[in-house]
This record gives sequence, C-alpha cells and structure tokens, in this order.
Amino acid sequence: MKFSYSWLKEFVPVKKSAAELAELLTMRSFEVERVEKIGNDHIFDIALPPNRIPDASGHLGMAREIAVLLRASFKAPQPKLKENKKKSTKSVLAVEIKDKNACRRYIGRVIEGVSIKDSPKHLQERLLSLGQRPINNVVDATNLVMLETGQPLHVFDLDKLQGGKIVVRAAAKSETMTTLDDQKISLTPDDLVIADGKEAIALAGVKGGKAAEVDLATTRLALEAANFNGISVRKTSKRVGIRTDASHRFEHDIHPDLAEDAMNRLAELLQDVAGGELLSGAVDAYPKRERASGILVDTEYANSLIGITVPPKEYERIITSIGCACVTKKKGVFLVTPPLIRRDLSIAEDIIEEVIRVYGYEHVPEILPPFRAPAGKTDAIRWREFFRSSLIASGFSEVYRYAFLPARDIEALGGNVNDYAMVENPLSPDFQYMVREPYENFFAVIRNNLRTQKTIDIFSFDRGFARNVKSGGEAAFHEHEYLTIASVSGQQINARSDNEHREELYAMKGALHGLLESAGIDDHWFDGEFAQAVSYPHFRLLKNLHPYRRAEIKVGDDTVGVFGEVHPSVLAHWKIDRRVFMAEFLFSDLRKHATEELEFRAIPQFPAIERDLSLLVPLETRIEEAQGMIENEGGVMLEDVDFMDEYMGEKIPEGMRSLTFRLVFRDTARTLQDKEVDEHMKKVLAAAGEKGWEVR
Repeated sequence: MKFSYSWLKEFVPVKKSAAELAELLTMRSFEVERVEKIGNDHIFDIALPPNRIPDASGHLGMAREIAVLLRASFKAPQPKLKENKKKSTKSVLAVEIKDKNACRRYIGRVIEGVSIKDSPKHLQERLLSLGQRPINNVVDATNLVMLETGQPLHVFDLDKLQGGKIVVRAAAKSETMTTLDDQKISLTPDDLVIADGKEAIALAGVKGGKAAEVDLATTRLALEAANFNGISVRKTSKRVGIRTDASHRFEHDIHPDLAEDAMNRLAELLQDVAGGELLSGAVDAYPKRERASGILVDTEYANSLIGITVPPKEYERIITSIGCACVTKKKGVFLVTPPLIRRDLSIAEDIIEEVIRVYGYEHVPEILPPFRAPAGKTDAIRWREFFRSSLIASGFSEVYRYAFLPARDIEALGGNVNDYAMVENPLSPDFQYMVREPYENFFAVIRNNLRTQKTIDIFSFDRGFARNVKSGGEAAFHEHEYLTIASVSGQQINARSDNEHREELYAMKGALHGLLESAGIDDHWFDGEFAQAVSYPHFRLLKNLHPYRRAEIKVGDDTVGVFGEVHPSVLAHWKIDRRVFMAEFLFSDLRKHATEELEFRAIPQFPAIERDLSLLVPLETRIEEAQGMIENEGGVMLEDVDFMDEYMGEKIPEGMRSLTFRLVFRDTARTLQDKEVDEHMKKVLAAAGEKGWEVR
C-alpha cells in the first residue's frame, strides 16, 4: 500500500528524512519496499501484513505506528460539523439491515444542496500520487477519507433512491445489477447487496451500482459508512471477479468502530469541497456491539520468551503507547485491554511481540545456542543412508511427497476408502486420505515428471498408514516404513515386442539383485510365477502389477518385497502411456536381513572359462529353478551363473520358452582346461534332461 510522507507528517511530527523513516519502519514494523519521490513528496510503498490491515491501512493508522516508534505525539483530526438543526437525516433516509451477520454496522447521513464538480488541485494531486484517479469532488472525497482512515465509504444520489430507504439484504435469485463501470453482473443469494425500495444499487463492500450513481445533476447525497463481513465480501468479490480497495480492506476484517469517525470526516470534507447543508444526526444501525477483552501479561514469562529482561516501566509505556489500556494487577503482571481496531492482539504472546518489536530487536544479544553432541546413528538411519547412497549411485533420484491421496486414486487402485485413514479437516479433496502404501502416490509424481523427462528412475523412504478394525469395531492405525523404487521406460506401452518388454523387466530385476547383494542379502530369490496379493496385506502393490510380470522378493521363506510391471489399466487413470516398473520393500525386513559383514576375495590370478547354455523349458518353469539346477550340478569350479536372455517366438514350440544362462568356471589354484569344464557341463545337461528340458 502507498503512503504519503508529507501527509503522515500532518499527524505526527517527523524529523527523520524519508529514507531514515523508511529504514525505521522496515526494522520495527513493516517492510518499505520502495520510496518514490513525486514532486515535493515521497511516497512509501509498504508491504502491510494481513493482520495489520484493519488498523494500519490508512494514513492515521500508519502515523499512529510511527508515533509509537519515535515516542512522538499523535494528533488525529477532529471533524467540525456544521449541521442544519432544523432538519434531521432520519426525516429523509431510513436504513434497514436484514442480514445482521453479513452487515455489522451501517451509518447513513445526508447532505443537501451540493455542487458536483472537479476537486481542488491539491486534493487531485494527493490522490494521483497515491495511485488514485480523480473523478469528481464527491467521489474523490470518499477515496481520500478511505486513504486517511482505512474505512471504505460510498455516496449515493438520494433522489435516485426509491422510497428514500436503504436496505442491506441478500440478493434475490437471478437478480442482476449494473456496476459503476457498466459491467452487468448476475447475483446469487450468497451475495450481499445495498438496495433501495426497488432494486440493488451496490454490491456490498465491493462496488457501487449505476442505479444510484452520483452525476453532474446530483444535489442531494446519501453518505454510507458501513462494515461488512470479510468472508462474505471475499466470496462475492472472487465470484464476480471484481477486486477493489474497499473489498481488500473489508476482507481483512476491519472493525465497525472505524465507520463513525470516517463518516464524520467525510461529511466535513464534502461540505468543504462540494458545499451544501449537512442534516443533523445520522442513521446508525449497529445490531451488536463488540466488547473489548482483557489479556493478562506476566513480565517474567514475557522476558523468558524474549530472552532478555525488559524493565517493567517499559512494558507499561509501550503497551499504553500502542493504544492499549494497562492496569497493574500485581508486581510484574498487567491486565491489558487492546483497542478493538487492533485485530492482531488477542493473546499474551501478541502483546509480548509488540513490546520487543517497539523496544527494539537490536537489544537482544546474539548468543549461539548451546551445542550438544549429536547422538550416534541408529541402525535404521545407517541402513537408510546405505540404501539411499546405493540407489543414487545407480542413477536413481530420491523424491519427497505428501502422504495423502484423493478418493478417486484409491478407487483407481482397486481400494476401498473405508480401509484408509481419513483426514478430519483436509486442505482439499486431494489430501483427504493417508496412503496405505507409499507407491500409491508415485503415479502422480511420474505423470508430472513425464512432461519434461523421457525416462524416470526414482525412489523414496516413506511411511504407509494402514487402518484396521478391531473386534470391537474400533479403528486402529499402524505405520510401516517402505522403500519404494520405480523405473519408467522411454518406450510407450505396446510399442515393442513382448520379448523386448521382458528385457526391461529383467533390467529392473538386475538392479534390485545388485542392491540386495550390496547389503549382504545374498540368499534372496524371486518367486515370480504365482505371486498372490491376498497373501501379503503389506504389499497391495502386487494386485496392481501385470499378472505375468510380477514377483515376490524373498529371503529364505520370508517375503521382504514385491516387484513387477504396473498394469496398463492402472496407469490409464493417471494418463501414463509409458511402461512403469515398480518395487516395494518393507524397510524393517530389509534391515533384519541386511548385514555389514562383507566377504573379501583376492583378485583371481587365473583366467575363467565361460559357457553359454540355452534351455528349452515349459512356460511355468521359474528362472530361479533353472538357475538353481545349474548351480547345484555345476560343481566346485562353477564360480557364477548369470541369466542372460529369454526368448519366445519363431521356432519355439507353444507353451515353451528359451532361457539363456552364462556359466563362469574358474580354479583359484591353476588354469582350467576345456575338457574339465566339459565334464561339468555334461552333468548340467544330464540334470536338464531328467527334468525334460531340451538344450538349444
């Protein structure tokens, strides 16, 4: 908001330069974003915080703040009204408030015999310097008083009011109104309007209407100073798309008491610039007056909060200087009653903050907080860091997300919202439920990143929140930490052959194999062909994976995780057209099986002999079964067996598939001969034949 340096000095004696005053305000009160010199004046552009708009959005409020900081006197204008005692406002104007929640006060006054013309030059210049466009003496007067007091005002042509009556009511269904700038808007019963005996003449707190507009023929004015509910004003302003200086102030809950002083100031100014007679008295509809409440402030507690000892006399001085009533209850304890316009002062901590702000933050010494040696890393922290480092080294990026998801995503994943923990007061429907398993909100991350990335490799450590119902019907919640890993192919779904698709699946499997081996989990294996989601309530991901491209990850007989390709029907909900591979581990199970004991082997001195073996096996034969047979029959010279390829296509009988393995033979004490390896290969082939498998 903009404030005039010269205008502020009319209310408080300021000896500081504009630059010095801007610095003081920034350090103690509000950030002055810019100081602009216009003519003989300096204009401050001040970032007023929302909770100070009710009391400091006018020049009087800002001058009052400056007076507190400078310990200077503050002089508010005292309007001197010249009323026609023979004729009262109530004789020509009536006010009725029908919605007392939306309109907390409405003051009306009348001036007769005015002359509509241009404002005096000094008034126009002041408005222009503050970003306001001069219109005529009446409208300019309302704007000037608003900038002075912070209270929005409006003026109607009294002769255009049907029945000489103002009614504050909810708009009728399908009612319309034309604004001062000729914009026709449709109203709803949620909108508050100012009406006469016939129609709506203003959108309360937002914009005036054309029907009772002041023009050059106007001679009688109906003055309005009112207070409207901030929520109601904001909803209407947002719905119709009209934002004004008035709506901005009302939205921040200015107090009804501002209206009376602003009305008197407007009446005085209008008589000065437009002439006319002010009828005696006012119509003041004030349904419910607000009473100020006291706040106990204990200086001992306040000092402990601030970090220094502020003298009790300073507490009393500062508290009274900001407009609060201050009564000493006992030594060091005050009963403080803030002025009603200070909406930001409601608890003791608010008063304490004001005290140190005015006293000066520079009085608080710079003291380093006491240093405490950090506790040693827990087992969970160490393994979390280990897996994080391993995945990052493999090209994966860690992601962080909120643990919430909407009902529509739960339904897309085949879940039931009754199985999920529901947030009582969600920020939006997208944050209504907490995830059961972290993979559930990976898809939104993938969708968003696919806008700029062709391939995605991500992981996260997150908690899932499972909701279970006890026998008595009471809901119980359990937290489980998961390691979730996802890899997104650069190719679209169905863009290539099934064999090529499987290569990407095996690439993901190889990455998981390397991750587990690096953690010393050597006895892991993939149970892939008959994984059943119903068997493992902690791994609901299984049911959303492709039925023929998924596996349970086991250590011995324990299932520690699952992995596979996400089914296209699931991805369709998020409009993801790429192949997505996903793995999920219970972190507690990974920690249980991981070991820091590493086996070191000397670098081999003698060369290895490699043999490739392709076996024709039935479709239901697991890769692990074939690999296990080779390892069992390969003998002590067999150093390693790697799965290389799977093929199902031309020249492969229906119901069969070809699995290719690479066998590595080595003797640590000498160089092996081919004929020795041949003997071991014969044993492997014989065992394959016993199982009915053919060698290709």
